[in-house]
Amino acid sequence: MPISQFDLEPGDILLMHGVNSDATRELIHSHAAVVATTNEGGAGIPIVFDIIGTYGFQKIPMPRSRQLPYSVFRLKVRDIGFRVATTGYLWFGHSEVVTPNPKREATTIRGVYSRTSLVTAFLGSPNFGPKAAEYARKLCENHRNFPPDELQKSKAGLFSGVTCTYLPIALYQTILGVTGSEEFMAIDARKSLPKDLAKYLHSNKHWEFLGLCEKE
Repeated sequence: MPISQFDLEPGDILLMHGVNSDATRELIHSHAAVVATTNEGGAGIPIVFDIIGTYGFQKIPMPRSRQLPYSVFRLKVRDIGFRVATTGYLWFGHSEVVTPNPKREATTIRGVYSRTSLVTAFLGSPNFGPKAAEYARKLCENHRNFPPDELQKSKAGLFSGVTCTYLPIALYQTILGVTGSEEFMAIDARKSLPKDLAKYLHSNKHWEFLGLCEKE
């Protein structure tokens, strides 16, 4: 079941995987992103927020490949996705060092991806336990306008928990708080892999799997 890039909406969660795999099983080619806006500059290509090792936290035209489709998920409570995208822009606007990258048509905040946290994500549990709930509370109370320490190079620790999966979860938990996260995003932002997020979204009745989005 395909979905066109032109049908994406702010707040949609994109989970990349191999063409012969799916988002709940993929490890090698997995990646997570969240749609920021659907038509910035009138080009029709969605802009996404994501976090990638080389470039860090970035705002970039949606990367697309026929070999690596995205599974697309949308929260059924529609206005929350737009608020999530707004918070992503606010985090960008209040970040320490934002670097334009004209060649990639991207804006990046380098140095916040935590490779060491992949170990924690592989070995830890993505369950929404007391520490994860407390982190969601902290995000909601303190970071609706300003990025958390984990997304600021001068403050992020060695095991910050910031991998690609962190961003969509943290953005939603910032808007939802603890109570809302328990219903719509009950997963640990700092100890989850893309496949963990995919399994959670598939199992949550409030999220809709829209299909695969491929290169057009």
